[in-house]
Amino acid sequence: MRRVVINKRHWAVGLQWFTSNAKQSEPDLRREAGKLDHALDMVAYRQRQYGFAVSGGSVRDWLGVRALAAAVRITSPSFLGLFCLADQDGEFWWVFATSQSLIVGMGDQVFPTRIEANEWIQSLKGLLDSDFAETVSCETVDESLHWLTPLISAGPFSRFRGRNGYLQPLQPLPGQRRKLAAMCGVAAVLLLGGYGFKKFLDHQAGKRAMEAARIAMANTEQHKQELLAHPERYFQQPWITAPAVDELVSRGVAALLRLPMAASGWVLERAVFDGLGVVVTWGHRPGADYVHLPLSARIESPHKAISRLPVSGHRVMRPVESLLPREECTRLLYQGTQLMGAHLRLTYNNPEKSVLIMLKLLPPGCVASGR
Repeated sequence: MRRVVINKRHWAVGLQWFTSNAKQSEPDLRREAGKLDHALDMVAYRQRQYGFAVSGGSVRDWLGVRALAAAVRITSPSFLGLFCLADQDGEFWWVFATSQSLIVGMGDQVFPTRIEANEWIQSLKGLLDSDFAETVSCETVDESLHWLTPLISAGPFSRFRGRNGYLQPLQPLPGQRRKLAAMCGVAAVLLLGGYGFKKFLDHQAGKRAMEAARIAMANTEQHKQELLAHPERYFQQPWITAPAVDELVSRGVAALLRLPMAASGWVLERAVFDGLGVVVTWGHRPGADYVHLPLSARIESPHKAISRLPVSGHRVMRPVESLLPREECTRLLYQGTQLMGAHLRLTYNNPEKSVLIMLKLLPPGCVASGR
């Protein structure tokens, strides 16, 4: 196994790859490595595969180094590549072969010479029923790095993923179990501390919510008492700005008397004063002018035109006076209508209602139910 540096990262080449199954455990892998070669002391995992490697007695120096064959992403169904690479001992040749997204068993090998690498390639070609779908041969280190660099997958979080190709010792290192136990203890302490801190924050949030509920209830009760004591403050009071009745009647009568009985051939048929203006209905007569309608009227039908004439008047704020009961108002209105020889159609609006919604605020975790 040899080490190369690509993109300032260390990579390992020269592993023996095998297909894995779900039932294999670490003791099984150690036994299998011992049967193959007692020098095999490291393992790397990738999708559906694991690879054995020889550290040469320097296991700690290889920790955190990733297998280059596990990182190169090839899209072809089968691939064979020959690359010239270099480490501190000089240049060497790396043969890399895949088939159906799996590294060929001996498809991650290093050789000191090009001749040995070519001989190995010929033996690999004999393992497949057909030739490789894609082949690549890079003659120099620069050419090899230029070809491999874009295909290497090494994201910032790849180190924390399970089967990511990083080398691991087959046998636990001295002190590794104690270190792992210490890390687990620290993690447990942090977990318990975080849980306790969360419970403390939840308790403080509950206290704040209960205090807010108490203040809200007090404010709601105060608002209710104020509404019951002064309901007039929460309803519209149009009579404050409405003109006095005698002034309104005088204004309406004057506006009605100013209307002409006929205009542009149209005859006044009906005039109604609604407190804001006069609505005039004009009837058509033979020869009436449709172009120049009377008093800004609009055509309602070939025989009828409508004018709405606003009656100007100033609204003055008057002091609040006690309102008369509806019965007394009704008698006075009918009496006034009779004296004027007019007609009255009297309707009262429904009393305005205001609903006070009382919300019962509960502490967090409590549920209110009712019918």
